[in-house]
Amino acid sequence: MEIPGDVDYETGNIDFTGDVHVKGDVRENFSVIATGSVTVDGLVEAATVEAGGDLLITKGVVGDNRALLKCQGTLRAKYLESCVIYAGKCVYSDCIMNSQVHSDGIIDVTSGRGSVVGGALVAATGIRAKMIGAESGRRTELTMGTLPVVQAELLDLRSELESNRKESAELDRQLAYLEARQGMEGSDPRIAKARMRRSVLAMKEQQAVSRIDALAGQSADLSHCRLECDLVYPVTTLQVNNATWTAKTNVVHCRVAYSESERCLKEVL
Repeated sequence: MEIPGDVDYETGNIDFTGDVHVKGDVRENFSVIATGSVTVDGLVEAATVEAGGDLLITKGVVGDNRALLKCQGTLRAKYLESCVIYAGKCVYSDCIMNSQVHSDGIIDVTSGRGSVVGGALVAATGIRAKMIGAESGRRTELTMGTLPVVQAELLDLRSELESNRKESAELDRQLAYLEARQGMEGSDPRIAKARMRRSVLAMKEQQAVSRIDALAGQSADLSHCRLECDLVYPVTTLQVNNATWTAKTNVVHCRVAYSESERCLKEVL
């Protein structure tokens, strides 16, 4: 699907099976959801964009702390400001400001300005940038050694599974009551409806359990966790597993890696 201008009141929200190309902006309070890749030639405001493939935003995101962007593939944006990001693969940007960025790959901010200021970055194995933090002491939190997108999906699946099981238990009680009365009062159409809903819930439960089993075994390789940055300002923190590293002064040519044998973070050459 090709949108010749902005996604706004004229187009309404977009929900499409396939790829979507927006030649303008995605305006505040609107959404673009696609099973394939999404390309936005303009910028994304306080909106929602979800892609089953890659997500490319040519100009960037000004999210006003309300923008949510998700993709199963790689996300590329000129800049990311005041937004929440979930990428199944890597994230590439020239600048990240006051955002929550989650990647099951690496987060690379080495092109253009290459700065990360404020917010929190969570990546499976690597975070790279030219500059992290600010002279003003803006706190920036970095985490590696986890698969944030996988963990988020697991949380959603477990919540959905619990909800489905509660509804199934209630349906079982209703069916037992209706079936007991059926002999005295004749056929009750509510029985067929409840049985159908119970069958649907059973199928959903089976699918959720299978997906949970597939995701639960996935984990990041801690031996590959590495922070690379030309300049890190104080109060920037990095956490891998139970190990924490904090920049207490300006750190130039910063290289920090996780040692599995010592279970700690070390500055390396």
